[in-house]
Amino acid sequence: FNESATAGRLESLGQRDDPAIAAFGHAVMFLQGIGSVEVEERVAALTGFLKEELAGWPAITLYTPREPAFSGGVVTFHIDGVDSRRAHEWLYAERRIVGAPSGVEQGGVRFSPHIYTSMADCERALEAVQELVGGRVVL
Repeated sequence: FNESATAGRLESLGQRDDPAIAAFGHAVMFLQGIGSVEVEERVAALTGFLKEELAGWPAITLYTPREPAFSGGVVTFHIDGVDSRRAHEWLYAERRIVGAPSGVEQGGVRFSPHIYTSMADCERALEAVQELVGGRVVL
């Protein structure tokens, strides 16, 4: 019997994440209680708001399609003249706004709002991006 030829070679022998395993069923029940259509509509509303706002700013290149069917819960954009990786780092370090750097085109910042994100959170993120656009922040 050669274990390296079976799926066993992909198993991890480290510590399991028992709390995540225990919580998984509750997370599924929570989402089922809300409803997948409601989650999808909420995410579309949040991303739609962000895309509409960002698309109107001359210094922003919006990479995410504005049509909800083609973008899901992701908004990726680039700020002209701003290094996207440094912008992402600043957003988190200085404003506690969680995003991710993105490898598209000349780099971008990615926001992925979800059911737990409020509209106020989106507005706060836009205010921080406006600081970067306006050059009020030196990265």
